[in-house]
Amino acid sequence: MSLLLGTIRQHIGKTSDQALHWKTSGSDVTGRKWLGKIWKFLQSYDLDDFSNLHLVPNCQPGKKDLLFKISTTFLLRSHPGYDELPISVCRALSYFDICVLDPLPKIIMAHDDISKFVYFPTVDNVIRMIEGIELNKNHGQLIQKFNKNGSNEEKREFAKFIGRHVLPNSTVAIVVSRLEIFKEKSFITPFYLFQ
Repeated sequence: MSLLLGTIRQHIGKTSDQALHWKTSGSDVTGRKWLGKIWKFLQSYDLDDFSNLHLVPNCQPGKKDLLFKISTTFLLRSHPGYDELPISVCRALSYFDICVLDPLPKIIMAHDDISKFVYFPTVDNVIRMIEGIELNKNHGQLIQKFNKNGSNEEKREFAKFIGRHVLPNSTVAIVVSRLEIFKEKSFITPFYLFQ
């Protein structure tokens, strides 16, 4: 494990961050082939032993390629056999520091322990992620980040998604009640009602 950690530090970057910028172009040492070989090697090991290593890729067109610590909780945006999560819901979840990934390589998904860290794109798993916000020690900051930075479209789509799937008496309802996703309607009482 120390050899693997040393390779990551030397060729990718410091390992104290949750995510590292992954330089995949021109790097045979720590490129995509290297990562595939690492995951092939890891297939016979318990991922908990490697959970502090940056070995989960997030490669999206037009964005920097990143490697995340295995111990990060991930939600897949799409996966064969599951409905794809709406992109606006994924963006909304990112304000809560929930890492939403595009499909991962098959070699990673084949690991017996991957389900401890990577969740499939289901409504139940989105709800599980939102419930986790309340348990986060920085939940107030995360909610404020969503309220301040979320676009009107993201808030509207997130409200629709949540409204279709969340029960009023749940932990999620507590989190949702602090989100600025519902517009207030002003009600003016007609004067004649008070006579």
